[in-house]
Amino acid sequence: MRLQATAGVDASGQVVEQARPWGTALHLRLRLPAAASYIAWALDAAGHRSVAGTWGPTRDGHVTVDAATFLTPAQLHTLTITTADGTTLLTRTI
Repeated sequence: MRLQATAGVDASGQVVEQARPWGTALHLRLRLPAAASYIAWALDAAGHRSVAGTWGPTRDGHVTVDAATFLTPAQLHTLTITTADGTTLLTRTI
C-alpha cells in the first residue's frame, strides 16, 4: 500500500502489513527528505498513537525498515511517518 506525502514534502513510500499473533508487522520502503531521525507512528481509530519504529538518516534518503505495532490489522487505522521534531512526511489511512 502506498503512503501519501504531505503537501509540499518530497517523499514517497510503501508499506506491507502482515498480521501476527501479537499485532501487525510493518515492512516499509521509503524515500525521505534529510532529517536527523524518523518515527513511524501507528494510530487506532480513536487517535491513540504508539511508536512502531525509529531510525536515522541514510546517505541517499532511501530506507527499508521493519517496524511493528501491538495493534492488530483491524485496529490499525493510520500509519504516519514523521521526523523526530514532529514534521509529518507520509501518511496511510487504512
